[in-house]
Amino acid sequence: MIPNTTHRSLSAISSILTLTLLFLTFWLPASVAVAADDENSRADTIGEESSDFDSEEDFTDEDISDPLETVNRGIFWFNEQVDYLLLEPVARGYDYITPDSVQRCVGNFFDNLSTPVYLISDLTQLKFEQFADHTGRFVVNTTFGVAGLFDVAA
Repeated sequence: MIPNTTHRSLSAISSILTLTLLFLTFWLPASVAVAADDENSRADTIGEESSDFDSEEDFTDEDISDPLETVNRGIFWFNEQVDYLLLEPVARGYDYITPDSVQRCVGNFFDNLSTPVYLISDLTQLKFEQFADHTGRFVVNTTFGVAGLFDVAA
């Protein structure tokens, strides 16, 4: 039997996936079709005379075209809605519920997790002293800082 909280989480994930699938199935192809129609209408005007050396003052907003503008606007709107309706409330709830010490430990963990990227960067830039410093911090924090939860090397 699935616990009640797990069932609610699965239901929420299922709803998000369904909405995303609907978005990708219906709205996105329609936007691409509109963008393709706009491109075809612009192709009809290509044969008209125009100067290749037009000054910037001669251009208006209508002259600057983005064939995927409708898709970009749709994706931007979708991202704004997900941010406003889902991510911001979750972030505020996390900040309100989680004690500062736990948030610090989570931050330390992810900082420690990103250290191998710094190590590669240090080596490619031939910064051996910085490489040694980052390696030492990584080893100490991973070993004695319980997988980086605590910044022992600070």
